[in-house]
Amino acid sequence: MLGPKETGFFYLSKKLQKHFNPVFTSKGFGSYSASSGTRNVAQIIGLGKSIEIHNEIGPLLIEKKCLELADYCRENLSSIKGITIISPSHYELQTGIVSIVLEEKNNAEISGKLKEKHIIVKTLQGVNAFRFSCHIFVSKGEIDHLVS
Repeated sequence: MLGPKETGFFYLSKKLQKHFNPVFTSKGFGSYSASSGTRNVAQIIGLGKSIEIHNEIGPLLIEKKCLELADYCRENLSSIKGITIISPSHYELQTGIVSIVLEEKNNAEISGKLKEKHIIVKTLQGVNAFRFSCHIFVSKGEIDHLVS
């Protein structure tokens, strides 16, 4: 939902809650109770704002845009020799993430060259791969820049 880093929540409908027995209900320095501890108010407000924006745009529109961008990214990356796209192409398995494995080049070396061109990518260690996020904040022009 594009909230502040390390924020999130898990929601279960009332109907499903009775089927789950939480193992961990707290975390961190012995956990805070409802009456003690300091909350990270800025992150809580930021997460709330990201939920508002998500709801204003609409989850279906966001999903549609992310999948379109991922398709565009996958299609354009497939023309590059020396990479294998490892993200699923079957519609029901797709997400807005496109991951590739480099067959010959080293991802750390390529990442450095991309950074020189102001392209920041997520390197996947141990598998010589990259992960590209095709979310609503990414444009087709940026994907074209990456591919070129």
